Amino acid sequence: MDDAVRARNHFRRSSSTPEVVLNVLNYNVQLCTTMSVENNHTLVPFVFSLLFGFLQLKYSQNPTIFQIHPKTIFVSIASSLAYCFLFWIRVKFAIHRITTLLEVFGSLSFISMVLMLLPNHTYWGEPLKYIAYTIWLLSHVVAFIIKTLRARRVMPPPLPY
Repeated sequence: MDDAVRARNHFRRSSSTPEVVLNVLNYNVQLCTTMSVENNHTLVPFVFSLLFGFLQLKYSQNPTIFQIHPKTIFVSIASSLAYCFLFWIRVKFAIHRITTLLEVFGSLSFISMVLMLLPNHTYWGEPLKYIAYTIWLLSHVVAFIIKTLRARRVMPPPLPY
């Protein structure tokens, strides 16, 4: 941690227009590059808050997101709560076998929020949701099958001298 240097914030003001320059990019990049694969769940709250911000911008007028996408918002909220509950179980009881479920519920919540950002009034709105959910499901099934096959792979016997 000695080599990590936190960049200072620089505030400059001129007489004509006030300008604020924040130089924090170097520190953030160093944090992201030193993050291990085991701690990849630290990215989830950032993406949640980013997508929530975009949804608030898109649906700031009436009708609300609950009126336009009732099923999708239900899936997103339910999968977010399931992700949070499973993450709490993992932290509280140190159970690492639920990582696959964490990935499934986290990505389901993400894809639901992204689908709510797409226009719903077009002809392809509803079929696009079904296609996206099908691709999401198939990708997780294939990843689970590959992970299971790699875990069951038996090492070949050593060669004789």
